[in-house]
Amino acid sequence: DPHVWMDPQLAVYMVHAVEAALIGAMPRLAEYISPRAQRLRVELGETDRFLKGLMGELPEKDRFLFTSHASMAYFARAYGLELRSIANAGGQAPQALPDELKAWLSERRVGTLFHEQDTNETVLAALLLGSKVVSGPVIYSLALPAAGTFHTIATKRYDVTAINDAIRYTGDVVQSKLQID
Repeated sequence: DPHVWMDPQLAVYMVHAVEAALIGAMPRLAEYISPRAQRLRVELGETDRFLKGLMGELPEKDRFLFTSHASMAYFARAYGLELRSIANAGGQAPQALPDELKAWLSERRVGTLFHEQDTNETVLAALLLGSKVVSGPVIYSLALPAAGTFHTIATKRYDVTAINDAIRYTGDVVQSKLQID
């Protein structure tokens, strides 16, 4: 599942796997790779603690996240957020918002939909027509954001920005980080 890295605790498993594979392929570089892997595990742990602290500040009534795609499921589960998405895990969006989702949006007074960088804004606007939900900040769950940008997860007045570069790691970035200073 390409979205597992959205949970820093689970991303640590990727670091272990990439570290083992790199050392297996280049045993003479173990002394170079292992300290970097350990540093990355520490960064991921710090990110997790930081996010738990921020998410812990959310009142119970605001512990939800509405997204364009179910890619944030690992993030939501890790930080105790109830997640609803327009598209399913396979990326299929309905022709119209289901009544159950409309009721959920109304009950929680959802005002913002967080969408992925490649989501069609026209389709989102059509789906959200008639609701009080606006398409908001971009989330980067399948690809890295552009250089100098950060993930943004927000709900109402709570803003979690510039979380930590560690939350952006994919397997490729982990490998690069362990191989290159």
